[in-house]
Amino acid sequence: MTRPFLALALTTSLVAVMPSLPVKASATAFAAAHAPAPARERRGQIRVDTAALGDSAEATRTKILDRIDAVLTRGGVTRTDDASDPVLRVTVEPLEGDTVGYRISYRVDIDGAAVKGSDSFADCRLCTEDELADATEAAIERTVEYMEVEVESDTPLEPDTDTTDPTTASGGEGDGLPPDVRSRRGLGGKGWAGVALLGVGGAGLIAGIVLAVPEPKHVDTRPTELRTTRPAGFVAIGVGGAMAITGAVLLALDRRDAKRQATAADRKRAVVRAIPWVAEGAGLGVVGRF
Repeated sequence: MTRPFLALALTTSLVAVMPSLPVKASATAFAAAHAPAPARERRGQIRVDTAALGDSAEATRTKILDRIDAVLTRGGVTRTDDASDPVLRVTVEPLEGDTVGYRISYRVDIDGAAVKGSDSFADCRLCTEDELADATEAAIERTVEYMEVEVESDTPLEPDTDTTDPTTASGGEGDGLPPDVRSRRGLGGKGWAGVALLGVGGAGLIAGIVLAVPEPKHVDTRPTELRTTRPAGFVAIGVGGAMAITGAVLLALDRRDAKRQATAADRKRAVVRAIPWVAEGAGLGVVGRF
């Protein structure tokens, strides 16, 4: 077999084995990134004190509890009655002096002691009761991260015996992972296939150009015959170019899908409200709801 056709055969062989490469690499990378880690869970209790508000104490407490429950739900916090779990404590009092408004103090306790960094306050001046509830929701948004604790798993870990091809688990398209997981990853199945096609196609283009450039030469033993590598070069350029274009299209489609998933996740927040408040300094609280 002459060198030009050997190069063309090698390029064709790479095309034949290429589709299996990104699947293995993607599955291996996903397994390594999601190896079992110590179990952690956000959980705890709520304690709201509005006794200082007098006649409106109970009604205000009910509104604030509803808003806090919404914050904990968004943050993945499970409500419990276990005394060893974190406790979110919120106290609402009128502002001192002639200033009209409320001070919202909050912290997360574990075993009776405040978690470092969770203790803070926010002032809501000239607030109605509804605006006070909004300001409380905005102020405690960050506290959910302090309610995360390690938990013991009741079920021992077992090896994964599922042999389903990850590229066909969702009907043969994508990598079969939930959309929220795919949006956090880099490249999906189509993306890896696109990268591989771009690489192999680029190599084919280079090989084709190398073969197509030399001028035809006479055969030493047969002066009337010409030896040329141009036909093989043109074929390699055509195949390599087609592969590179296909790879670019697959990569673009993968990035488009990832962008759509990220945009859809952002749109889950249907309402955004701005509430003026003071938390160790003036500021603007932003409240988002699902």
